[in-house]
Amino acid sequence: MKRPVFVFSLCVLTFYCALSLADRFALFDGPSTRHILFVGNSFTAENDMPAMVEEKARRNGFNVRVTMVATGGYTLQKHSEDAKLLATLNRRMWDVVILQEQSQHFTFPREYVAKNSFIYGARLVDLIKAHSPDAKIYWYQTWGYRAGDPDNCPHFAELCTREGMERRISENIGEMAQMTDAQIVNGAAAWAQFESVHPTVNLYDDDGKHPSQAGSRVIADAFYEALFQRP
Repeated sequence: MKRPVFVFSLCVLTFYCALSLADRFALFDGPSTRHILFVGNSFTAENDMPAMVEEKARRNGFNVRVTMVATGGYTLQKHSEDAKLLATLNRRMWDVVILQEQSQHFTFPREYVAKNSFIYGARLVDLIKAHSPDAKIYWYQTWGYRAGDPDNCPHFAELCTREGMERRISENIGEMAQMTDAQIVNGAAAWAQFESVHPTVNLYDDDGKHPSQAGSRVIADAFYEALFQRP
């Protein structure tokens, strides 16, 4: 009498094992699951920062699923033309989408940023809203390089220092956020606040640009606070 139960259980197990990891997760997604998408490049993907956000949110009782589309060196323009991202945007209704520009682009003069960042950032937001009209949009504000940007210093004198890079990023991303009716998660400010309390902890990777494990953890904490603690 118990054999049919065994056969049924075996069939279920076989079906489950045949699914991809993403499909297995989807089996447990319910109507209360909050779906968050990170779109960026290595400054997002380094140390799998979005997974840190998901892990902390779940540990604190939130039902959340975090997805990442991040390719090294990608700009907003490349993302706006990327078939993989467009398919991801159309795969489900997203509750939150976080966008990150390539780390140098928001440091350039406004005229350059208007042609090479603003137009594509606005295009991405339009694509997001077309499928997920209620999605909240956040811009991920990155930090200046530890010793400034050697590729563009001294041609742009302000970029010769970390502080100068961060001033330019702040101005341009502020306009980008206002243009797209979005909020900002300020990674540079989160780093500065952490460094003021823990000056001996190195938040940079060896290249002086990307985040160390500790640096990514500080960013993940900033995203957790913005997405789950603020009204």
